[in-house]
Amino acid sequence: MRSFETETFKAATRRVLDNDLAGIVPEVLETMFFECPIGELFEGRPPCAGLGAAVEFKGASAGRLEVDADPAAAQRLAGSFLGREDDSTVTGAEVRLVLLELANMLCGTALSRLQPPGGFQLAAPRLILAEAEVGPEGWLVAPLESGRLAVRLFFNGA
Repeated sequence: MRSFETETFKAATRRVLDNDLAGIVPEVLETMFFECPIGELFEGRPPCAGLGAAVEFKGASAGRLEVDADPAAAQRLAGSFLGREDDSTVTGAEVRLVLLELANMLCGTALSRLQPPGGFQLAAPRLILAEAEVGPEGWLVAPLESGRLAVRLFFNGA
C-alpha cells in the first residue's frame, strides 16, 4: 500500500512535469538572460545540434534535467547572460559554461517548486552530447529569436 506522502509527491511531480516547467523556462530566460520565447512553448523534439547540458539530482526522488539548444540560441543566451553587446565575442567555452549554468538554474527552480524545503541534492551540471545522449520523448521546446531551446525534466521510475 502506498503512503499518502508518496501519492502527494507523485501528484506534485506530475504537476511540475505537466504545468510548472512551461512557466519556469520563460521565467528563467527572462530574469537571467533577458530573453523571452517568441511563441508558445510546445512539446517536441530537441534541436540535437551539438552540446547539451544535464543536471542529475537525488533526494525525495531522483532524476535529471536536460537542456539542448540550437548553437545560435546558445550563443545569444550566453552573450545576454555575460552582458556582452556583441554575441560574436562569446567564446565556445563561455557558451558551454553558460549552458551548464542554465541547466542548473532551471533544475533548481523546478525542484524548489516541487519541494520548497529543499529536499534535493543537485550534482554538478555536465555537458552531454545531445545527439548521442538525449531521447526524443518529453521535451518542452521554447522558440527563441535565434533558434530553439529544449528542456526535459524526468524522475527515475516516474
